[in-house]
Amino acid sequence: MRWMRWAAVLAAGLTVWGAPPLTTIQDTLYRADGAKFNGIVQISWTSFESGNTVFVAANSKTVRIIDGVLRVSLIPTDNATPAAYYTVRYWGGGRVQFSETWSVPATSSILKIRDVRTSGPLWPAGPPAGSTEGGAIEISQVNGLQSQLDSRPAKATPFQPLRVVMVNTDGQLASVTPTLAPTDCVLANGSTAPCGSVIQFVDNETPGGLVDGVNLTFTLAYPPNPASSVMLFRNGLLQRMTVDFTLTGSTIQFVAGATPQPGDVLVVSYRR
Repeated sequence: MRWMRWAAVLAAGLTVWGAPPLTTIQDTLYRADGAKFNGIVQISWTSFESGNTVFVAANSKTVRIIDGVLRVSLIPTDNATPAAYYTVRYWGGGRVQFSETWSVPATSSILKIRDVRTSGPLWPAGPPAGSTEGGAIEISQVNGLQSQLDSRPAKATPFQPLRVVMVNTDGQLASVTPTLAPTDCVLANGSTAPCGSVIQFVDNETPGGLVDGVNLTFTLAYPPNPASSVMLFRNGLLQRMTVDFTLTGSTIQFVAGATPQPGDVLVVSYRR
């Protein structure tokens, strides 16, 4: 009989000194358009003493809502001393979407949000102690957020608006700084050079000049570089340099026997 009395005493001690029981709230949240809500919920509370006289310090807890599912276990507050509630703020898109208060009963059943939601302001003078309302949530408070941020490229210095962006040797995004002038051209490796030193292509240019059966001289917008890159088509037929025409700088000179006639279509492609 003595061992039974000791067992009863031990059980009573565990009840007194054990951790308070938790109530589980689980629900699925949707947006007004029918899509499942994704974001985070921040739950904060003031200091209170639970029903089994365990002191609960003021603090807050952040829980991720993934594909609409919210699940969290909390110490009951319906029998707390003094009266205590949970302030719940739902974050999405980088801001608080809405907030509410919960009064959590002691039960072994899994509750829906409607079972714990209360109405009306509980702290007219402002948010409860330990709340971060009006401030930012720390990155460390959101599970998995830091790793997600680390997997994305970060901005480097310099990073300026209206500039071409390149990936630097550290995998960061940096603005390209022109070597000589803002009108420099950017090369594939992120370096810059005067645009005149970069090969550019001109396609299907119509040379300037009258196509009247008399005029032999036509001009291009730029001097081809090299001259051998010129492809001159007359009515879709490729003309031969030195045989059908000559090139001096940006000037095309047809030979007398190859004079363009009215209605002919001249098209030129070249590098510059």
